[in-house]
Amino acid sequence: MNLHNDLMRAKIEHDCSQCIYKCNRHSACDEFVPEDMSDFMEYVVDTLIETVVPSKDRKLKRRPVKSKIPYDDKIPPLDYYYVALVNDTLSEIRRGHIAYIFSLEQLRDVMRFEPRVLVEYMPEAESYRVSLK
Repeated sequence: MNLHNDLMRAKIEHDCSQCIYKCNRHSACDEFVPEDMSDFMEYVVDTLIETVVPSKDRKLKRRPVKSKIPYDDKIPPLDYYYVALVNDTLSEIRRGHIAYIFSLEQLRDVMRFEPRVLVEYMPEAESYRVSLK
């Protein structure tokens, strides 16, 4: 996923005036690359922190929905992997290490538990490098 699509999903406003390419469109396109990535990521983090509801817990918890059909195929559902990724990210950054996530939605969930994060977008990997301030 590219940065433009990720920003659209997270509902973070951005436009062509912020882009390095200056193609003079009214809205940003798929090739959106900010002129100053570090300033832009500060803007993204500030925008996300305004909408994030802090959690009282230390980590993200799975909230499985009980099924009326008692069938267990021993295959973990996709939310299991999502929760594991967010919790692993929290564990790594709390130890002072760098962690990597792949969307702003994941960043939003990390920020629920650790609002003081430094984020760097890595365009070649289309991922985000996360650490604590």
